[in-house]
Amino acid sequence: MAKAADNAERIRSLHYRVTGTVPERGRLEAEASMRTEPAVMKMTMNTAGQGAGGRMQIRFVDKAMYVGGSAIDSGKLGGKSWFSADLAVEAPPSEDTADLAAAADEAQTG
Repeated sequence: MAKAADNAERIRSLHYRVTGTVPERGRLEAEASMRTEPAVMKMTMNTAGQGAGGRMQIRFVDKAMYVGGSAIDSGKLGGKSWFSADLAVEAPPSEDTADLAAAADEAQTG
C-alpha cells in the first residue's frame, strides 16, 4: 500500500473509461480526464439507448462543479445550459496521501 501511495504522488494526469449497467437506466458509458496541476476534471456520461437525451457532462474547475448536457431538464436550470455549485469539501493536500495509505495498510493488517 505504501508503494502504491508513493507511485500515486507522481501522477499528474489520467484518463479512463467505464461501462456498466444502471438499474432502470440501462447501459452506462463514461469517459473522464483529470489533471492535478491545475486541478481539473471532466467526465462525460451516456446512457445507451436514450440517444442524445442521455448525455451528461460534469466538470470540476477552480473549486466549482459544473453539470450540463441533454440528460438534464433545461427547465430546472432556468433556461441555462450548465448548473454550477461551489465544492463543499476540498481534497487533502498531496502530502497526506502517505498518511492515508499507511492507515489503510494498517487497517488491512491490523
